[in-house]
Amino acid sequence: MKTLKFHIKNQINQREFKISVALLYALVILAFLQACMVNYKFPYVMVRNSAENSLIIGISSRVAKMMFVPVIPLIATTMCAGCRKNSDLNGNGLFSLLRMNKRKYITGNAAAVVLITIITVFAALLINQVLCCIAFPMNYSSNSYGFARYRLLQTDYSNYLFWFWYVQNPYIYNIFYMIIISLLSGGFALLSYGLCMLPCTRKLKGAHVSVLSYGLIMVVSILGQVLKVKSINIFLLLEEGDIASLSDGIILLVILYAAGIFMTEIGAKYYGKI
Repeated sequence: MKTLKFHIKNQINQREFKISVALLYALVILAFLQACMVNYKFPYVMVRNSAENSLIIGISSRVAKMMFVPVIPLIATTMCAGCRKNSDLNGNGLFSLLRMNKRKYITGNAAAVVLITIITVFAALLINQVLCCIAFPMNYSSNSYGFARYRLLQTDYSNYLFWFWYVQNPYIYNIFYMIIISLLSGGFALLSYGLCMLPCTRKLKGAHVSVLSYGLIMVVSILGQVLKVKSINIFLLLEEGDIASLSDGIILLVILYAAGIFMTEIGAKYYGKI
């Protein structure tokens, strides 16, 4: 536990983390401000509830959402890039101050990368929802699809992920998507960290590996869209309302985390002990 705390403290003090978090929170606040501007001209009775003005499902913040979906993988892969310094990989940095082997150090760093990314992304999305709860009504009689309530209950969208919860309580629906986006972000971060551990990327800077990881994520997602393989279509899971299944999300998470763990293990084995 002390080792994990050490890694977390080290990572949040990095410049890359601060810049990535600033961009992330700027996006969620932009989404809230956009929702406020769009709804300002409407009478109160026509304003949708706070759940449906959030970044997750809000039509009023659609522009911010269009920016958020393609950018969040880049933010996730860059957020903890500062912890992957060549001095550490070569054993000339923090290794000399710690009584542990490189395998334990690298594994602890990987765990901290995932934990920090998941918590940071979830907190940002939750703050957006809280701001919307302050500014907009809390009832959920309206819906972002524009259906009358009785039509919404009668419409069969069972092929949409978490549709039941959207009908019953959109706040729980939003939380489910917050969790999915946060877990995917943790997978992106771990993938980037694992890629940096490979011998072939040893000389690259953390920022360069983050961009390389983002490019790989984009290629895989486009390939999934072209081949119509939902389990590797990353943006299908990041974009609420798209047709996807829970099994597709689980498969994607398993692929991301397995790939990140596999590359991290190769890096840990390659660099051996101090």
